[in-house]
Amino acid sequence: DTNDKDSLRGLALGIAGDTTNDLLYRIQSGGSGISIGSSGSELPDALQSKVFWIVIGTNDLSSNCSEDVVILGILSIVQEIRSRKPNSIVVINGLLPRTDRADGRLVGDDGDGDGDGDSEKGYFDENLQGKDSKYHNHNNNNMFDYWPSIQAINYELKQYASKHQKVEFFDPSHLFLASMGNKFHKRNEMFLMKELQDDYLHPTALGHEIWAEAIIDYFVSDLDTPENLRKND
Repeated sequence: DTNDKDSLRGLALGIAGDTTNDLLYRIQSGGSGISIGSSGSELPDALQSKVFWIVIGTNDLSSNCSEDVVILGILSIVQEIRSRKPNSIVVINGLLPRTDRADGRLVGDDGDGDGDGDSEKGYFDENLQGKDSKYHNHNNNNMFDYWPSIQAINYELKQYASKHQKVEFFDPSHLFLASMGNKFHKRNEMFLMKELQDDYLHPTALGHEIWAEAIIDYFVSDLDTPENLRKND
């Protein structure tokens, strides 16, 4: 019963350092050596979950994959799970914000500072698009700024989920973003906080707690609403 927080049960199958290729291979063939059941796959027939929650993609960006490749990899996983588990809901967890900058600053933000976590409004700025590409990467002074790529990827994932039955998108960005200012002036920049992401990539214990609470709230308040589960393909 996803309306009762205390009744929620989960099984974590993630592996540190996973890329979309790694996860897709494990789903198809159980190549990790931790398969469940005798089929060899991590999605055997016996595993009947109401919801599959996918957190994948940021390591692909670390490997210099393009946004297109990351999106294709994530959606290949979604389609594989949907084909094997047609009665289950697949939730795509958007890529978490990250930065290599020592001050935690994100480059590529549209500057509105609203922090609402909506990849379609506020964070995804069409002005960031390159002339020859739908997406935009920064690479200044040997420093890669991930935020424009994450915005673009999350936007496309959200659009995909809105058009496919039993596929949902959860954007965690607003949980980790912060802005600087006061009632007279707010800086047109967004920042990450060490209290929530010590290395500006991996959530801390507090970051995980906040993220987990948001996921639980999504389960009990959003996931079971009929309009979410009755979208047309």
